[in-house]
Amino acid sequence: MLQTLTKNAFPEIISSTLYAVDAGVLHYVYVGRNAWHSIWVTLYSEGCMHLSLESAKQYAERNRTQGSVFNIKELPCLILRSEGGSVFVTQINTQHPLKDYLATAVRSEPGRNLVLIENARNCYLEKGAQMQGAVLSFAWNSRFWEKDQPSNNSVIVVASNDPEEKAQRILSQEFQLRVSRSYGRNYLLGWREMQTKISAESVVRLAAPFA
Repeated sequence: MLQTLTKNAFPEIISSTLYAVDAGVLHYVYVGRNAWHSIWVTLYSEGCMHLSLESAKQYAERNRTQGSVFNIKELPCLILRSEGGSVFVTQINTQHPLKDYLATAVRSEPGRNLVLIENARNCYLEKGAQMQGAVLSFAWNSRFWEKDQPSNNSVIVVASNDPEEKAQRILSQEFQLRVSRSYGRNYLLGWREMQTKISAESVVRLAAPFA
């Protein structure tokens, strides 16, 4: 299961070095409740990022309550591989995940309220780079963004201790949104599909040097 990456939860990753970068797909589950005049209220929560559609649907089934509507959105993600585990980086609430992130630092000074780590680099998407630095480079206000990103519900970094954790490959530029439909508490949720306008262009660009 993927968890939000923290130093305490994944010390093996933080202390390791990068050996590969891939592009893949995450399945983001969020809940919408038909609150007022068909306005969907969506929330990001721990455990909502999944590597497969089946896992995402199972998560929705475990968390369903009367009146809940689940959404499963396919998102392109950048995968950072290390001996300590795999890190998955994506961005929600945008149609262009990681569009403003550059592999080479935009400026030499750290972002607001940040300090440079020891042996800081101007590029962490390189074999042998410190994973600590690679992860920190995706902080919402790091020096690798052309402009600061929203501090909440934007850049998402999750991880697994498995260095070879498999993610669905990006096979096309078409990403789907699936919205649940209830047929009663004794039946599995049904799902209707629609195409989104989400682009994988920036994620693919960042992973390209490792292809």
